[in-house]
Amino acid sequence: MTAKISYILFVLLVFNTSLIFSQSIFQKSIPNTISVRGLQQLVSNRIAIITNDPVYWDSLMLSIIDSSGNVVLQRSLNVAGYSHESIEMEKTLDGGLIILCHNYSCMIKIDRTFNIEWMKLYIQYTRTVAGGAIKQLPDSGYIICGYVIDSISDKLLFKTDKTGRVEWSKTYNSTRYENLSCIEVTPDGGFIFSGINGDQTSLCGIPLTRTDSAGNILWSKVYGNCGDNAQAISITSDGGFIICGGNDVGVPSPKSAILFKIDSLGGIQWSKSISSFGNTYFSGRGVGQMFDGNYFLGGIRNLSNSGSDYDIFLMKFDANGDTLWSRVYGSSGNEKAFHFIQLINHGFIIGGQARDNSFGQPGYNAYLLSIDSLGEGGCNNLATNFEITNNPFQIRIDSVIGVNGGIFIDSLSANSSIGTAQIIDLCSLTDAGVEKENHPEIIVFPNPTNDAISLNVGLLTGDLSYEISDSNGLRILNGSIKAIQSEKKVIEIELGKNINLSGTYLVSIFSGSEKIAGKQFIFVK
Repeated sequence: MTAKISYILFVLLVFNTSLIFSQSIFQKSIPNTISVRGLQQLVSNRIAIITNDPVYWDSLMLSIIDSSGNVVLQRSLNVAGYSHESIEMEKTLDGGLIILCHNYSCMIKIDRTFNIEWMKLYIQYTRTVAGGAIKQLPDSGYIICGYVIDSISDKLLFKTDKTGRVEWSKTYNSTRYENLSCIEVTPDGGFIFSGINGDQTSLCGIPLTRTDSAGNILWSKVYGNCGDNAQAISITSDGGFIICGGNDVGVPSPKSAILFKIDSLGGIQWSKSISSFGNTYFSGRGVGQMFDGNYFLGGIRNLSNSGSDYDIFLMKFDANGDTLWSRVYGSSGNEKAFHFIQLINHGFIIGGQARDNSFGQPGYNAYLLSIDSLGEGGCNNLATNFEITNNPFQIRIDSVIGVNGGIFIDSLSANSSIGTAQIIDLCSLTDAGVEKENHPEIIVFPNPTNDAISLNVGLLTGDLSYEISDSNGLRILNGSIKAIQSEKKVIEIELGKNINLSGTYLVSIFSGSEKIAGKQFIFVK
């Protein structure tokens, strides 16, 4: 009997584990939403995301996504009279969510049934309070970092209880423009936070401050060079920290993503600069230690350093900062990522926005990408073209003073309602409108390509022709195919002399005047 029970428990354990670690690979878009502004993994492999309404900026949309990328619940959160263009979201100990609005630093508590539990607005005298990041603490309270603004901006840190009541606050005075964008709770119960330092003197660079549990400064340093900024920070298993960001000096001069590892006292262990050849833009937006002890860096790139054609990148580094692999995701449109989370199956969920007719979807749209632990997934992987160099960071001692912040609370009114969910599978668009069930499949390889493509037309028969067109439907080149009955036919099409711009293109197969198959591919010049 004992053996039988043990076997049943083993089977159940295996079954439940398979459920826990089950996560589909997908690439999805949610129309009529601006961007994924908050992203968290919930129980049962569900994903919670926060997006903005494209018309009413004071209306937030909370969507619950299942493991296949489908919307199972959508709720509108209306905060009348306040614009909330950017937010942060964290899971809470009671199974709910806490949302931090950057503008006016409002907090919205969501219960485990995804209804509004309470809302608060935080101000400091006549100064505007802006929220940067939030974490829940073991006592169920919250620590919030951000900044206060008048003629200059000062770094701000404040602690609340579980109901949002302020217990203490500190403002770290400065003579320059500073704001905080990321925070972590340290193993000793204190805090470490960073962000942007707008000083253009010898103290310019990435500000990093570590405090005790009451916000008193233990040490404060400035890293790097003028224009460097931090976007994310994560605690590592050795008691240190890993930080990412970017360099925004000079327009239109090249910009690079920044990754550096420090010890518990702020000493630099290694640092990297990630860019590409030529006039490019790179910025790190997400960082962390993976389950295998290595590190990931996620961010955005733009090879032309322009206002369009952004792509998303993800990289894996070992403990010494050496690159293990790198991946790029996107299309000929504009894709940006703001949130990267590692899943319990060792894969990743990436949230951001796709716009400017990305994947044929006009305007602004929330964008979700689910990939496996090797960075593979979706349907639009691009060439990497990375240049990774050691970055000889400098450390400067910062001079900040912590004083009482004087944060006040003003209650907010809000309402919520159930929304209508719609989601688009972006990978289905790679067939460019050709119905798979009615038309034969063709294979295009390599995809992406930088020169030629090989076209496997399978068992298509008769005198066929092909046509290659750009994303606007303009024909680039065409030719004939002699397909042989019962024999797979592979032809090679040279593209380098005919295509001058990187982007997404369509190869179509015709029998006479009838289009019978089609496939999208990506060309990188």
